[in-house]
Amino acid sequence: MIKRKYMVPAVLMGLLVISAAAFGASSATYQLPGDVISGGGGAGSSASYKDTSTAGQSTAIGESSSANYKNQGGFWYGAAAMVAIYTTPPIPGAVNPSNTQYGTFVDTPFDLSAAFTDNESDVTACEYCASADGACDTEWAAGTVTGTRPDFTCTKTGITGTNGQTLILNMRAISAGGTGTASAVTRTVDASAPATTDNATSAWTIISPVNVTLTPEDGTGSGVVSTEYCVDITGTCTPATIGTTAGAACAAGSECLQYVRYLSTDNVGNTESIKTSSQIRQDRKVPADGTLTALPDI
Repeated sequence: MIKRKYMVPAVLMGLLVISAAAFGASSATYQLPGDVISGGGGAGSSASYKDTSTAGQSTAIGESSSANYKNQGGFWYGAAAMVAIYTTPPIPGAVNPSNTQYGTFVDTPFDLSAAFTDNESDVTACEYCASADGACDTEWAAGTVTGTRPDFTCTKTGITGTNGQTLILNMRAISAGGTGTASAVTRTVDASAPATTDNATSAWTIISPVNVTLTPEDGTGSGVVSTEYCVDITGTCTPATIGTTAGAACAAGSECLQYVRYLSTDNVGNTESIKTSSQIRQDRKVPADGTLTALPDI
């Protein structure tokens, strides 16, 4: 049998035998994600051939560049898998309850949002928590992500609660770098409107004006922000004057029958229904001269 020797190009032999060591290097102006050093080869044979070869690659696989050059080194540039590794989760901002909030109180329903920053990868999902048991664990649910790298926002609208309920509120965002969780905030739901009373009486009086005092109360809620009133003779007006003292005036020589109508609003926007005072009666007429009739004393 005649034995033949074949010269196999190193690139082809790279498909057969590659023994290599990989190293990375970088600076402000270039990056070498991998470096393959010659380390393979030797003799190979079968019944029909014998080969003596060296397989190796002494240049970096990948692209390096600066302001003046670009180098795509290695026999297998373009075939090597460039795998990005992300290690930083989204960085959270503050959790913001909105719609209407005041101090530690929110109305119902209310909205929740938080900003997240991720310079490495996109935020692909986010979640919110509204927990009434003191901790966010099983309450996490899907929120809505908007934005583009590096700035994203997680939002949830229409969160509800019952009056006086204390909620732990939080948000978290997920990207290839992991999960970034914000710092939780605590809010109390205020779903109850204030209750206002008046001190009007229906007893006749000659006084003008009659000052009716309005007293609003909001219990343990967010507090009263305003009281409005109006005065009319039919009890149908719409309160629009801000204040807690309503004056019912009556001109001299007149007889007046009037009403005070009023309502109050708290700091998260809860407004009570309009109330109407009892009728305020003022008699400022001068008595008319009468006729004296003498009657016999029997």
